[in-house]
Order: sequence, then C-alpha cells, then structure tokens
Amino acid sequence: MRRFFAAFLFALSILMGATAVILVLPFSRRTMPTRIMQWWGRTVLWGAGIKLQVEGLEHVDANRPCIYMSNHESTIDIPALIAALPVHLRFVYKQSLGYVPFVGWAIWAMGMVPIDRSNRSKAMVSLKKAGKQVKSGLPVLIFPEGTRAHGTGLLPFKKGGFVLALNAGLDVVPITLVASHKLCSRNSFLARSGVLRVVIHPRIQVENVASVPRDQLMQRVRESMSSAINY
Repeated sequence: MRRFFAAFLFALSILMGATAVILVLPFSRRTMPTRIMQWWGRTVLWGAGIKLQVEGLEHVDANRPCIYMSNHESTIDIPALIAALPVHLRFVYKQSLGYVPFVGWAIWAMGMVPIDRSNRSKAMVSLKKAGKQVKSGLPVLIFPEGTRAHGTGLLPFKKGGFVLALNAGLDVVPITLVASHKLCSRNSFLARSGVLRVVIHPRIQVENVASVPRDQLMQRVRESMSSAINY
C-alpha cells in the first residue's frame, strides 16, 4: 500500500521549525534538538507506514566522538537515521536547504552545519566547524555520495567527509540503509508501508592522517556499506 505523505511531512516540518525556534534557542542546543528531531523522525515514519529494523546498535557509543556516514537513496532516509540513532546527532546539509521556510529555520536553530559545495574554501570551513562539533560531543552525519542514488548501487564518494575525519582524527561509523528506494523513491513523497533495515557497521578507528590513507578509508567505508546492500 502506498501513502501520499507530502502534506503530512510538510505540516510536521512547519511544526518542527516553529518548535525549534521557540524552544531550542532559549534552552539547550544539545538535548532539545535531539528530542524534537527524534519526535519528527518517528512521526514521519509512522505517517509513511514504515517500521525500522535496526542492527548493530552495539557499535553506537555516545561517549566516543565519531562521524556517521550513510548511503542515501530516498526522501525517507533522514527521518529514518534520526529515529534509528540514539545520539545527539547533527547533519551536514546543502546550504540551499537553509533557505526553505520552516525547514531552514529548524536546521539553523538546531545547530546543523551548512556546506556550500560550489566553493571549496567555504566547504572546508564548514567541515572544520563540523569537526569541532564532533569533538564537543555532538556526532555528525554525512552522506559521502553527496546526493541521492536510486537503487543502482553506491555513487562515487565525495572526499570532504574523509578529509575531515583524517585531519581531526575522528573515527567513522558506516551505516547502510538497505534498499530504502523500494519504500520511497529518490524524489517522491509517495511511500510504501513496510520495514526498513538499518545496518550500523563496526567503527573504523582513525587516529590521524598518517594512520589511515584517505583512499583506504574511503574504500573501507564503501566495503562496509556495500556488504549490507541488497537489491
């Protein structure tokens, strides 16, 4: 059964944006955003008729800084990851998304990190900011493909997130959303009710640039994600 949940998602995003501005700024920018985002993510999944099957939660350690990296196939991926990961998660997002009414307000108020991919120097400044957030205890999630695929396997990885991990000495935890495009396609707001499998892979330890060459780190993350992909 398919559910058209665009209006539902839009209404929830308006509510999240307003709530974030009202509650986050005067209070904690650490715990309050997490509560709002997890409520939003779980409610979006409920409206879409999607249940999560999360594997590998033992690899999540809120006391050890890391960067989460996930594949990206559909509109439902972000709410699914927010609902699946029991941490104070922050995202690196395309700067243009910040101009979207309500959604832009929410992600700004909740301390997400914008990135301008068209300007390399600005992008590196954003990534350094993301690194500081991780070291302060706020893990960051990055989609290394840079955009959404559509059930055709992993796209080539962008280098920025890996440069951040290596320069800052931050571990990487790969995640695979298994065939999320079958429940909600790349640019669609039609969702098929069902179960979405989320696989959290073992942490890849990174001490510094010399400990793991960039290409090797990219390959290890790619192999982890690919190991659970099932089309």
